[in-house]
Amino acid sequence: SVRTTDGYVPPHAVDNQYKICDRRTRTQAVRGRIYDHSRILCLLPNGWRIKRFLSALAHQSPHHIDYQQHAVERIRQLFAQSLGYSIPQTQGDYGIARHFPRSFDEAPYMVFIHATTRADKHWSDEEWKKTAQKLTALFNLQIRLPWGNEQEKQRAEQIADGIENVRVLPKLSLSDLATQIVNAKAVISVDTGLAHLSAALDKPNITLYGPTDPKLIGTYGKNQVYLKRDKMTLIKSQDVVNLLQQIMTE
Repeated sequence: SVRTTDGYVPPHAVDNQYKICDRRTRTQAVRGRIYDHSRILCLLPNGWRIKRFLSALAHQSPHHIDYQQHAVERIRQLFAQSLGYSIPQTQGDYGIARHFPRSFDEAPYMVFIHATTRADKHWSDEEWKKTAQKLTALFNLQIRLPWGNEQEKQRAEQIADGIENVRVLPKLSLSDLATQIVNAKAVISVDTGLAHLSAALDKPNITLYGPTDPKLIGTYGKNQVYLKRDKMTLIKSQDVVNLLQQIMTE
């Protein structure tokens, strides 16, 4: 809903997810004196789909933005056109890394973000384990494994089993996990929300992609490296180690 908890109805609402406004939202957006001042703005890519077409019909001020570019750039353009400002020519900066505490006396470590929702975006436990073994042998650092549910915890324990310098983290809040990421030397991740959090925190991050296309929805930010294959089973631990060696020596 575009109505805030204190009852305020803002003069503008920006829809950047192709949502079809329900009757309640549209009514709240244009009720009474707000009608002449409210605008619902939506992102309409050149490649039309029926959902987006219907979304356009529900909005008063659509903007046409090229779909064949990264999602973050599309949203930057949407907000700039909607609110009437120029987009900076530099890469977008999330500006959130400085809000998390830095630790300068902790031994160096990396974070493996191994969990994702779709089965075809998972990397095998065996390849994670091989990667952990190789990296702990090459670098004097610890590897830390976060998890969010019991299945992910079991996977983390399987990866860590028998490797001395790999630690399964306790269950953490999102803020505590962000602090872990911001203090890491680097991150290796699959295609999942925490990979995008790592990018937002400007952390060197190798993200492994199989079925999804990183050109449109990949991690966006500084120090982001994509390792893309047609299937996750085609990504091997040595591929990741080779990339990380390049990052660590730059």
